[in-house]
Amino acid sequence: MGVLCPVCGKNSRDPEFCDHCNADLATSPPPPGAPDLCPVAVPGIALSPEQWQLLSDPDASLTLRVVNHFWRVHWIPGERLGNWQDRLENRQSLELAALPKIRLAPSARGLWILAESAGADFAPWSGAGWLDPIENLAAMTQLTHELAELLEELHRHDLVWANFDPAALERGFTGKLQITNQDLHAFGSGQLPDDIVCNPQFMAPEIGMGHRAGPRSDVFHLAAFCYYWQAGLLPAGFAGQGLERFGHEFPPVRTYHPQVPERVWRLLSQGLAVNPSARPDSPRAFAAELAHVLELARTRREGAGPVAWEVGMHTRTGRCKSAQGKRNEDQVFSRNFAEPPRLLAAVADGISQCVVGQGELASLITTIVLENEFPESADASQFETIMKQLARKGAHKLLNWALEKGYQAQLLQGADLMGTTLTTCWIEDRWLHLANLGDSRAYLLTGDHIEQLTVDGDFATSLLRQGEAPEFVQDVGHVGKALVQCVGGCRRNSSGKLEILEDACQPTFSTWPLLPDDLVILCSDGLVEEGVFLHPDEVLELRRRFPAATPQAFADILAESADALQHLPNPLEPDGFGDNVSGIVIQITARRADSSA
Repeated sequence: MGVLCPVCGKNSRDPEFCDHCNADLATSPPPPGAPDLCPVAVPGIALSPEQWQLLSDPDASLTLRVVNHFWRVHWIPGERLGNWQDRLENRQSLELAALPKIRLAPSARGLWILAESAGADFAPWSGAGWLDPIENLAAMTQLTHELAELLEELHRHDLVWANFDPAALERGFTGKLQITNQDLHAFGSGQLPDDIVCNPQFMAPEIGMGHRAGPRSDVFHLAAFCYYWQAGLLPAGFAGQGLERFGHEFPPVRTYHPQVPERVWRLLSQGLAVNPSARPDSPRAFAAELAHVLELARTRREGAGPVAWEVGMHTRTGRCKSAQGKRNEDQVFSRNFAEPPRLLAAVADGISQCVVGQGELASLITTIVLENEFPESADASQFETIMKQLARKGAHKLLNWALEKGYQAQLLQGADLMGTTLTTCWIEDRWLHLANLGDSRAYLLTGDHIEQLTVDGDFATSLLRQGEAPEFVQDVGHVGKALVQCVGGCRRNSSGKLEILEDACQPTFSTWPLLPDDLVILCSDGLVEEGVFLHPDEVLELRRRFPAATPQAFADILAESADALQHLPNPLEPDGFGDNVSGIVIQITARRADSSA
């Protein structure tokens, strides 16, 4: 939002010096004809030039304290009042708990609008990211219920919060939430006035396209609020030009917070649907579903005691690569530990594009390190430390192999050293612990639901985590799929020596509760990848079709189904399209008293 220059009367984007006449806006006098005193007290309060600048736009406000009372103040000069008169009269007539009462104070030179204010900062999401994920979700759910009731009150009066902005929330004198950016106007569910500015990081798609807003528009706003809360991006939301710029395609919320509890992203996706009819039908319905998600997450963590498991594994050279005489670059591995029962399992997908070494060798060496050097006595409390050490050790093994084979000169000149993804799980008691490097994934199937538990370690994800705007990341295109996390690779350091990529081999960790009848799937991207091979929903549908399949049988079914989607080389597509296919299926059951696995 710009600043109205009091000298030339034009709007300036630069808040310090006018874009048009170069007037010093920080020290310029009040707009011509403006009164000297603000009537929040008797005989009034004199405002500084800086305070007048804050009031240069009617929607802008200034909060003033008079004794122990706060007022949010707006000013509309007389020459501009005609555009606001009807809106102000309508707004003053509303007596809603969601909207602070306003008082109009006419002046010979314009109109003061005074709104009661709590005068206190309101940011309950601040620091919530440090809470346990369930406590964080519970705090968000509680506030979401309050927000839903606020929005429902507006809807009963055929109003919507079209210019939704969490920075415009405060807790009023009665303890209820109130909206602070509707002091001058309330928005009906029809089309909005052209001069109303909505926050582009929260604006529902239909509002941006000039269509009629309604209760489902506020469902979108509420879902965006919850997304940003879980992502740690409140109150501003994404960097960049707004949701329209990248087609409202929100990245998975675990991109920002890997431990977001189960089913949260699925509900947020529904609330953020571009088509309003695909969203829950009201804010209250959305809040009720969120409370149900919280209840399910709590129930899973309360658990029913230690679990047992059965494992099935399948890896194959995809038929496209087989037709070209290429070999399988994937590895799958599992190992049971006894007393107490524990499971270690991993999928490694060797990177095809390298100059020194081969992807199949990288995945083989890495899984051998994992198999031979994971301690027999390990427990869950040591998993992260051990995986960090073994990921680095695997990277050193790959570099040492290359040096022993005489590739030092090539590597010093910048040749790419082989590498591999590595997704590893550790199951102990009733908990699943994951360590992920690259884009091999872990999925959890629970009855009628499937979701990805891991976060892809690619360039696009790293950019988003660094705070880049989603539209910028989207414009990166296919380069965004390049891996920035893996075991392998090297660089020349400042001393001229080769060293492993320490940052690249730092896994992303997460921990999840398990219940009997859960199914855990570890897989390479040749098995599950949206829009390419199997979609997660197709995996769920296959499970519905084959509910009695053993883990081994289901691993075979998944591999066969993904392989069937590949394109063999043909005149129109000489290289065909496909990848190697690998998956581990882990069926979770209740552990009997005499069970060792």
